[in-house]
Amino acid sequence: AFKYQAKGNPFTDTDLTNPNITNTVRQKYLSATSTVLSQTDGSVLIVLPSYTEAKWMYDVLNTHSQANTSSLYLDTASTNAETESLKHDFFNDESGILLTGAHGTLTEGVDYYGDRLAAVICLGVPLANTNEPKSKALISTFDEYYGNQNGFEYAFTIPAFRQVRQVLGRVIRSHTDIGITVLCDERYTVPHTTTGTTASWTTMQ
Repeated sequence: AFKYQAKGNPFTDTDLTNPNITNTVRQKYLSATSTVLSQTDGSVLIVLPSYTEAKWMYDVLNTHSQANTSSLYLDTASTNAETESLKHDFFNDESGILLTGAHGTLTEGVDYYGDRLAAVICLGVPLANTNEPKSKALISTFDEYYGNQNGFEYAFTIPAFRQVRQVLGRVIRSHTDIGITVLCDERYTVPHTTTGTTASWTTMQ
């Protein structure tokens, strides 16, 4: 699982210039991503849980991947004009690789129609930040309202499911589209249990 306890910080410095490449979990995710890139013809969208993680993968692919990464595009928290310019450049590149955060503006509401996208890779589960005081308050509110101690499920797991479905929907837009969708995190294949329920991350329909 692409959790902080397993992967640690994406960068070893505070100014985000030295990506962490020694962590074994991160090495596995880099290897999986490079494999998909090396075996895919056409443009690829790579989605990570945050913009910072997207920058980590962008930097590492630039220097450590064996796949063809000649056309890398990094989405950041930017102005609308900058985002539109990035989209324009990526859409006009037949073999571009676009990296973004799952909660950014390029994972839903953007139509990658036709052959603009051959594959989408979703690395990790896009759970919102659960460490903030408002997050804990939200969990407590759901626990109290539903009375079944499933506050985390309602506040974070279900929205993450919805976000993943939005991500995968970028490559398959209609019944005539053909594309590759990759979910990379053991939580997508291993059922998890919460108080009162058993749910599987593989229930994506």
